[in-house]
Amino acid sequence: MRLLGYCIALILFLLPIEGCVSEPETDMEPMAAGDMLPEFSWTIADGSVLSRQNLQGKVSVIAFFRTTCPDCKKELPHLQELYERYKSDSRVTIVLASLNEEASAVLDYWKQNGFSMPYAIHPENAIDVFRVVCVPQIYVSDKRNVVRFAHFDDPIATTAELEAEIESLLAD
Repeated sequence: MRLLGYCIALILFLLPIEGCVSEPETDMEPMAAGDMLPEFSWTIADGSVLSRQNLQGKVSVIAFFRTTCPDCKKELPHLQELYERYKSDSRVTIVLASLNEEASAVLDYWKQNGFSMPYAIHPENAIDVFRVVCVPQIYVSDKRNVVRFAHFDDPIATTAELEAEIESLLAD
């Protein structure tokens, strides 16, 4: 009986850890305001290629997620709403990167939730070059590819907050 109680306590202790999932166990610090976006080249699910050079001259929102992450499940609808607002604006790019997931799992999740945001499936070296320490993790960068805002899982970024950041960078 004592062992059962210990096991239950351990499970209850570990459940909240799912929110901000470490990517991977490391001492690296996430990118912060003032950092340059790293060099990267990702193949997006639709077959297009996105790189830092493509983002030059645009305000960009780059979000890292996992469909099994509870905080990501709260954040993704905000990002979809933001994407709907800016998808026709050539001055803004919004893209997501799924980490450590199969393409079919993300596609199924997108279909179930009516999402249309562009995404890449576990882009090579994304965790290291973008210094992803947890999910969700969002970077908003200016037209010169400088990170101006960084968001993590607690509290999650709202649509209004992200929109205000984008608008401030568009006005810059």
